[in-house]
Amino acid sequence: MQIDMKFTTNQYLLVAAIAGITAFGFASPTKAQYRDINCAADIKAEPNSRVNMRSEPTTNSEVLWTFGNGTPVIILNDRPDAVGASPLRQQDRAGNDWYMVTRFIRGRAERQLTAGLVPKSERGWIRADFLNISCPP
Repeated sequence: MQIDMKFTTNQYLLVAAIAGITAFGFASPTKAQYRDINCAADIKAEPNSRVNMRSEPTTNSEVLWTFGNGTPVIILNDRPDAVGASPLRQQDRAGNDWYMVTRFIRGRAERQLTAGLVPKSERGWIRADFLNISCPP
């Protein structure tokens, strides 16, 4: 028995795409795709000033790193099992929100980042009013 199969252009494209993924594995995420996993932020500072990343969500804690205006950071996720972003946030006694962040380093964008995946020396807290935050929908 002979089966006559006719495909539309879109069906050919779909088959070609599936074949490419099957043959070569899944493509690794690009810089833009990490926004589907973690929230991102740029440091919001006055000209010629620096913003401190601290060891705890308080201005009394140790300064770990300092960043200039526009420096990109990644906001770490609270839950590794979350679908989409679940930014790790705490509030201080004055009611200010703080986010746990890490410096943007290429390669980290390829997986969901939670506090447990980033060495303690490379993660810290920045107050929300010093961040221009962009989260996935």
